[in-house]
Amino acid sequence: MNQYLDLFYNTLPPVSLTAYKKFLASFSYDLPEDYAKFLNLIGSGNFRSNKITINVPDASAREDGNKDTDRKIEVLWIYGLADGDVPNETISMREWNKIPPNSIAIAADGGGNRFLMSLAENTFGHVYFWDHERIDTETAQVEIHDFKNMYFIASSFEEFLILIKKNLD
Repeated sequence: MNQYLDLFYNTLPPVSLTAYKKFLASFSYDLPEDYAKFLNLIGSGNFRSNKITINVPDASAREDGNKDTDRKIEVLWIYGLADGDVPNETISMREWNKIPPNSIAIAADGGGNRFLMSLAENTFGHVYFWDHERIDTETAQVEIHDFKNMYFIASSFEEFLILIKKNLD
């Protein structure tokens, strides 16, 4: 994970092992190994300027249309345990039933959107972009595939970091 330190211009130190174990116990989920290593190396931090490209459905597409567009997103902040962001952000989003119960918020852009990590068995460790402007409040949402405002980004946390590294401005 040290090879990704250059992605940041500002970081907070990691939390103690006791605080880390307390976090794990509070969420009743194991974390992917690459993300756990990261949390134990860097507490949280601001990314250097970057733009990753994701493919999202065009908001103007009709219900039966499949019009997709590429969208450039900047990943500004990676949440950590040192400042309480992962637990606080995840808890508040879960209370509003806005994110799958088996996911955690791991990062944010500058516009209210989040990057979530799945802790579900069939998508464990996958990273998704969560678009706050496309929340579906009408449909029951339990599993990741139920959330029409979530878009796949990477199969792992490390792959997510590699994507950011490739797209530094």
